[in-house]
Amino acid sequence: MSMDQATKTQQLQRLLVWFDEHKVWYDKERLEIRVVKEMTGYELGIFARKPLKEDDIVCRIARSAILSAKNCGITNILEDAMCHSEGEGEEEEEGEGGLSDRVALTLGVMFELARGETSPWYGYLQSLPQREPLPIFWSDEPLAWLKGTELEESIGKDKHGIKHDYDTQVVPLLKQAPDLFANEQAYTFEQFMRVSSLVASRAFFVDDYHGEAMVPLADIFNHKTCDEHVHLEFDLDVCLVCGAAFGCEHAIDPEDPPFSMLPPGVEIERALQETDAPVLIDTAPSDDEEHSDAGYGDGYGEEDGEEDEDEEDRLEMSVVQEARPGDEVYNTYGYHGNAHLLARYGFAEDVNPCDVVGVHMDVIRTICEPHATSPAALEERLDFFATHIEQFQPNEGEEEEEEEEEDAVVLPEYFGITFGGMPDPLLAALLAVIRMRDDAFAACQQSPLHMARSIDMLRSLVEDTLDLLSQESGGAAMKPRHHHGRRKAAARRHR
Repeated sequence: MSMDQATKTQQLQRLLVWFDEHKVWYDKERLEIRVVKEMTGYELGIFARKPLKEDDIVCRIARSAILSAKNCGITNILEDAMCHSEGEGEEEEEGEGGLSDRVALTLGVMFELARGETSPWYGYLQSLPQREPLPIFWSDEPLAWLKGTELEESIGKDKHGIKHDYDTQVVPLLKQAPDLFANEQAYTFEQFMRVSSLVASRAFFVDDYHGEAMVPLADIFNHKTCDEHVHLEFDLDVCLVCGAAFGCEHAIDPEDPPFSMLPPGVEIERALQETDAPVLIDTAPSDDEEHSDAGYGDGYGEEDGEEDEDEEDRLEMSVVQEARPGDEVYNTYGYHGNAHLLARYGFAEDVNPCDVVGVHMDVIRTICEPHATSPAALEERLDFFATHIEQFQPNEGEEEEEEEEEDAVVLPEYFGITFGGMPDPLLAALLAVIRMRDDAFAACQQSPLHMARSIDMLRSLVEDTLDLLSQESGGAAMKPRHHHGRRKAAARRHR
């Protein structure tokens, strides 16, 4: 579904006007938004005009400009439906009887799209494609290219999941308010699929109030795995009632009674657990902090010298890796393999250090059977590995382990071969168990102590072997970029 260059250029011009009207700023001296030719048509990209240096702030986005289920035109309806979902019993199937966060955002975007030019976000929404080129929209011929891959199976699950969400969450809400959703063509299943693709590929998790949201300007930056130039950052301290960054009417001051009279060591959050009143600890910057941040010299309000009263109530994009003039400026959507990127964003990378080839358990079983004493002996070792699999995953949380103990013990459906041809540690551990000598395996099962020692030894052996192989192949471990700002956290497109 391609678009000609002239149409996309017109959309960009309307978008830039909307940016100016809604406090969405980018450094025009150092950044340029271009219309670029892609395989699927003309899209937008951001390029460096001048050198970008680490820690430079190149974008500022007013929090009021983002689009979420908390600020769209049907917020009250969505919140009621989401609250109903939270109140449902644990045994009820997820999503039935209420809205999930993702579906709520999708419906909010659908509603604003249906409003057309009367929507406050029209200038932004008109710049978006009708849909992203995800595999769920592919015809049979290109889908045949995925036959036998892990992605082939996940596409079917994605389609089923979207249809289930529409039938169990969207349709009941449409029936509850037929006058509000009178434009039936704006709320068809096909439109839900299209908008779902936009939300899935573009939404960021911004804070605990808005949750996932559409973030204008930030979603123009394309992705590059482990080689991004910018990060989107947001204030961690937001009011759960109104979403303000600090100093709203719902804030409390820890220095005021009755909180100042709490015994030493008693946290305010714990003291308030017995009440349902929503609160926000006041984290307004001190005078020193305000003075240290006063010299921005750019951003919205700079031309007329106005002081921005809401300078903290915004999102920022900062440089985490230098870029040269002419370079495309990339963000990161997280650290994912190509199967995930293709399924969620509609593209794959030629060089992706996070890429993984999934090896189905049936393939592993078929390859290992000729080397086993008997099929029964192989199954015995597979059962042993499944039973103790958490001991080969030392980073698993205790809470997750407890949940796993209640479930039936099963092996993962897929194991991975990582970028560079290395087996992931879990696959290497499984193969080590399968290839253990019979006497060693028998001894391993004699006592819990012997078993624990054997598993520790196997895990250490696997780690040492993989490290050695990595060094011999000249491989380097993937190192995500981290950038820490004051009271900030990096945001990525949320999956």
